[in-house]
Amino acid sequence: MASLEFGLINAANKYLTAEAFRFQVTATGLQLKPRQVWILQFLAPQGAGAAGPGEGAGQKLHLLSALKRYLAADANGKITCDQERPGPQTVFLLQQYPDGKVSLQNEQSKRYLGGAEDNVTCFAQAATETEKWTLHLAVHPNVAIYSPNRKRYVRCDEKAGALRCDRDMPWGAESVITVYYDFRVKKYGLRTGSGKLLAPDGSLVPDVTPETLYSLELNNGLVALRDEGGRYLSTREGIMKTAKMDKPGRDELFSIEASPAQVSLRSSSTNKFICCRPGADLYANAMAVGNTEIFQVLFDDDTKRVCFRGYCGTYMALGPNDCIVSSKQKDRNVWFELKYQDQKVMLTIGDKYVSMRPNGQLMAIPKAAGTRWKRNSLVSTGHAETSKHESVPIAVMGAQGCYTTRVVIVPIKML
Repeated sequence: MASLEFGLINAANKYLTAEAFRFQVTATGLQLKPRQVWILQFLAPQGAGAAGPGEGAGQKLHLLSALKRYLAADANGKITCDQERPGPQTVFLLQQYPDGKVSLQNEQSKRYLGGAEDNVTCFAQAATETEKWTLHLAVHPNVAIYSPNRKRYVRCDEKAGALRCDRDMPWGAESVITVYYDFRVKKYGLRTGSGKLLAPDGSLVPDVTPETLYSLELNNGLVALRDEGGRYLSTREGIMKTAKMDKPGRDELFSIEASPAQVSLRSSSTNKFICCRPGADLYANAMAVGNTEIFQVLFDDDTKRVCFRGYCGTYMALGPNDCIVSSKQKDRNVWFELKYQDQKVMLTIGDKYVSMRPNGQLMAIPKAAGTRWKRNSLVSTGHAETSKHESVPIAVMGAQGCYTTRVVIVPIKML
């Protein structure tokens, strides 16, 4: 089931809000906060062919609140949001309009969701301005944009001054796209790491103008972006630019994904970077940062652990003989725990610390040995930098023939 998170803004510029008290629903939110975020769960498969703006029967979906309850409407127009599971009353049809707004019609009652303040109902038989909502995308502004049709990610080609859709993985600063939201006109822009915005002709321009802002349309979990002339951003020619058409096709539909944190790992004792090559042990022996020295940091919200994914899709992992290796398998051996102490953090896996041999090879050593070293020899790692090149030191315990070392996590700079 495809899903997207949005805030819903009514004609009075107030957000639809899920209240904790009796699971009531109001339209009183002034800002997009957790209780104003709704998960739109689409019931139709992803892909082209859904109804365009103002056409057809609409797209079926459920609306799940931040309290994990489903929005529902009865035959009398009463709105509730206390159901833990979806049912016939929780199915809505999303209709889109040329101005970028949407309406939500309950499939069972055929009535439209609307209202203001504490009087939110689903009773109107037609969609007027009171029953139309503006969608505010509720994601971190730094995203990765994926084309399901081309099976490629969008990246910024600074030399050509364009956005290309040709990357297998969203790698490096060039693959981080910032979604700019203009609160005044309720439209979106696509901004590169250098601060430039995508224009309809495919060029990158420095300033926000009406031409660089796009209305957002939904297509069963995918999004399309339409300029003020009614043309859609497309990847038909390899770069992103607008094309004239009645409704978006496969090349005009995109998936918006959260952009993983991207870092390089540098030993503060040798000033060399950890390098990740497929099928090899990991060493801190690189003098500069290239693709093989960049890692994506992925988080597990349940265990609060992290894993480090390399350029070729391999992971930093605990391998045979306690060596830290590059592994294709995303199993329990790739999840590390970060233990902070002031401005230092220890990288552990199971009952072992990560350390480094004199030749730069990364190893995992028993926690007991690391604890003894820590108790006797812990020293300050200095102050973390607070500039745009901010670094976070990692103190990695050393023992059993391994050098004591520290690793600095260096965020990859935007272009």
